[in-house]
Amino acid sequence: MLSSINHKVITCVICIVVVKITVNLYKLIRCQKIYALYKQYVSRINSDFLQYIPAANKLFYEAGIEDSIIPAAKSIGYGYIATTKVSAFKNMQFLGSDVVPIIDMAFNQAITIFKQNIVDAINPLYWLDLVVFLPKHVTYYLNIPSDKIGVKISQIIWWISSLIFLLFKDYIIQFLKSLLRIP
Repeated sequence: MLSSINHKVITCVICIVVVKITVNLYKLIRCQKIYALYKQYVSRINSDFLQYIPAANKLFYEAGIEDSIIPAAKSIGYGYIATTKVSAFKNMQFLGSDVVPIIDMAFNQAITIFKQNIVDAINPLYWLDLVVFLPKHVTYYLNIPSDKIGVKISQIIWWISSLIFLLFKDYIIQFLKSLLRIP
């Protein structure tokens, strides 16, 4: 029974690693393709980049890259100038000297992040960190700042409960089996 459980756990872990590699490899290839189209667009070579702007924005979001805000000024006549701040990601179709380097850097950062995610999938230290600091990673995923006291308390509770489970694993499994009436 225990060996079949171990086999299932190993199979599950392998599936998670394969899925993580596959998803990030897909995102990496897609990001590289859209970046190549962007470079053609910037070089004024005929490109279909404009239809990929939403996909580029989605990839930037998935990579965790924050949008840059660019100051903009426009003459409105009679000697007046309107100034504002605009999003670089929402204006990537414009080839201004202030937008292009930011978008170029965002693509390079996204490509680097997706490559790192692929490497992390096979890195045992990444998975160890994920398990040891699981509450911190979950709260980060939920956009809760890690400096909040609740996050730190949940981390301590996680460590204590993990230690208790490791020390009393056999007793806990036996107790759960008796509750569920599993032989």
